[in-house]
Amino acid sequence: MNLNARILVAAFAGMLFHFAPARAQADARSYAVLSLIGNAIHVDTVRTSVGVRAPGETHHVLDIPDQGFDTTALLAANASIRRLQPGAKIVLMTTQDAELYKAQNTMFERPEANQANRDYLLDLLKDRGVSHLVLVTKQRDNAYFKLDNGSTGTGQLEGLGFYIDDTTMLRGTETAISSRGMLGPFAYVKARLLDARTLALVGEVKSNQSSIVVRPSSEASGMEIWDTMASPEKVDLINALLSDAVKGAMAPLLSK
Repeated sequence: MNLNARILVAAFAGMLFHFAPARAQADARSYAVLSLIGNAIHVDTVRTSVGVRAPGETHHVLDIPDQGFDTTALLAANASIRRLQPGAKIVLMTTQDAELYKAQNTMFERPEANQANRDYLLDLLKDRGVSHLVLVTKQRDNAYFKLDNGSTGTGQLEGLGFYIDDTTMLRGTETAISSRGMLGPFAYVKARLLDARTLALVGEVKSNQSSIVVRPSSEASGMEIWDTMASPEKVDLINALLSDAVKGAMAPLLSK
């Protein structure tokens, strides 16, 4: 898709909300907020294989056709910015541009190889009347799930998703009931503060949130929990973690 076509699509699908408090001061920061984290769910599975001494790992990516998770990120960022800087102008944006989602981190890690995407993003911002862009993207980091007496997790996770573990034996500290396997929803977020005129990096913050779901059953395992959990509950788990991750990133980010 060429640049003009991409901008035309964004004109219809790009702007979700526009908040411009009347008391905003001309010399205060103003923000566009864009989320590129919500286009996929990553499902990482650690399972014991018959005849294999070490656990096996698999990774699947489930495409998300709507922008529900991106909307969650935008609303969380908006709430935090309004609380931290009540007079700030805020423009919340979405995009359906697949290339921008694909280049969400490489645009800044390898800018020379992504000039077309950077130019496109600058064109989206040029008429918004803002000084800065808050960009929410996927963070890749080590799997980490906090336990009462330590932590668990193998490999690396990225963005939004679920970690399915059929190998870890868990024991309740109060009930002493043991269970093998767990389901770990996670939201690994990177938030960048960028100059809206140049995309120069002002600062960035990583904010990871995760939790553990364990349920007693005759066949206790992370996969059994995943298979029997209803889709709305999975969505609610991710939305709650994503909202917390974005809100947790805003104060340190805006202090840059």
